[in-house]
Amino acid sequence: MTDFIPKIIFFDVDDTLLDSTGYQRYIIKTMCAKAGVDCPDRFVEIFNDLNLRFWHGIEDGSITREQLHRERFRTFFKETGITGADPEAFEVGFRKGIAEHAEKTDGADEALAYLSKKYVLYVASNAAFAQQYARIKKAELDKYFTKIFTSEEIGADKPSKAFFDGVFSVLSGVNPSETLFVGDSPTADIVGGNAYGIKTCWLNHGRNPGLKVDCDYEIHSLKDLIELF
Repeated sequence: MTDFIPKIIFFDVDDTLLDSTGYQRYIIKTMCAKAGVDCPDRFVEIFNDLNLRFWHGIEDGSITREQLHRERFRTFFKETGITGADPEAFEVGFRKGIAEHAEKTDGADEALAYLSKKYVLYVASNAAFAQQYARIKKAELDKYFTKIFTSEEIGADKPSKAFFDGVFSVLSGVNPSETLFVGDSPTADIVGGNAYGIKTCWLNHGRNPGLKVDCDYEIHSLKDLIELF
């Protein structure tokens, strides 16, 4: 049990509250099958890696969302040698699949049910508001949160200072040092939170063995938050 008592706890959505990476495998395999395209497991890993690269570009401001949407599957087809498939159709299908997905990560219900009785909880996500609200509601997690902050509404993405400025402009009288950010992304969630003076908690899924992340807390399941707070 930590001595730190946060006034507010922020949660990321994708791969923090909802298991997006696991579902991506299903979406990619399904779309390839419908298009008559072979898709071995290594193709899915290639997609996961390049998708992360694109999102890191969003986070550091080197690319736009429009570029991500235009180039993600073109790059995937180029790197895997897939031919005869429509990258635009795959992009539309992928985003539709993700928007409909609402499978919770391990321990999400238990952790949120416990924490919501003690703390004020918010969502802070790099995504469209309508999409994230619908997914969180479908997962029946909306009851735990006071508000959902999204990059779409704020006009800036994590880890930028502008994103957190937008969040704290709504939370009058709250100092960043009195809050905690829980997320899986070392860049968007942890680097962004650290730079803004927020306490950070990295949800480490173990996908990058040996990776060292500068955070205040490290967990492997949201259930670990029950022991910490």
